[in-house]
Amino acid sequence: MRKRPNRSILTIAFVIIVMALFAWHFNRRMEELQNRPAEEVVTAEPDSRAPGVESGNIDALNSGLGSSGVPILVCFCADWSSDCHEARVLLDSLSKRYGKGLRVRLIDPSSEVALAKNFRITSLPTFIVFDRLGNLVLRREELMQEDDVRDVLVRLGLDAP
Repeated sequence: MRKRPNRSILTIAFVIIVMALFAWHFNRRMEELQNRPAEEVVTAEPDSRAPGVESGNIDALNSGLGSSGVPILVCFCADWSSDCHEARVLLDSLSKRYGKGLRVRLIDPSSEVALAKNFRITSLPTFIVFDRLGNLVLRREELMQEDDVRDVLVRLGLDAP
């Protein structure tokens, strides 16, 4: 009489195969992320929700970037996120503080889907800072404190009035 295989051994083998497939997929995805191209620059139009803060569309910022030569602070936020409400207050404060020396952009990824996809937005809020030449200086996928943002802006040569 032939002996039946033990079910626990089959279960363990199945789990090992699934874990190996997950590890392979994870490593492949990490390689893709490491080899991704540099981010592009963004632009914006006025947003009625927060005074001094602008909302984004890519054509407006790219055209204005070359002529103005000021640093740009972009934040991807959504109305439903509590952290994004705090980010809106921060952006409004920074916009008032730096005036025309800093462009502040607030972008809702649900209305600017192509832009959010272009920047690979995976969590909200996401802060992105560009220098005067349009080079990416900072990307942080969490709520930033005002002091942290000001430190980055000071490194870019901006002095708050």
